[in-house]
Amino acid sequence: MRVHTGEKHYECEICSKKFTDINHLNTHKRVHSGEKHYECEICSKKFTDINHLNTHKRVHSGEKHYECEICSKKFTDINHLNTHKRVHSGEKHYECEICSKKFNDISHLNTHKRVHSGEKHYECEICSKKFNDISHLNTHKRVHTG
Repeated sequence: MRVHTGEKHYECEICSKKFTDINHLNTHKRVHSGEKHYECEICSKKFTDINHLNTHKRVHSGEKHYECEICSKKFTDINHLNTHKRVHSGEKHYECEICSKKFNDISHLNTHKRVHSGEKHYECEICSKKFNDISHLNTHKRVHTG
């Protein structure tokens, strides 16, 4: 009945996120523990939740069930579509606490933060030069290929 009323009585003791169902809480807890019980049989990527695995499988199948009504771009996941819609609306919910630059996607903010931290996660396998963004590495690789 709580699902219909919206009552969320089950709270994660780590991050305080609340859930309507104990099973949803237990699945959520795997985010903190790192447990990943569900593995993609195609690429071996592991997931904490069966629904995340099923969504991931669409990457391999090419299924894109969610379409932007503005530009007709299609997505494998409803969350990716919702994030994409911010491109059209101009919404930027994520702000850098260091320089106040705003982003429409949390992953873009996280990539941006590396500018301030100096973190460089992406390394060229040919010359070992490191980059803070995968796109910068890919651009750099052209130096070696011509």
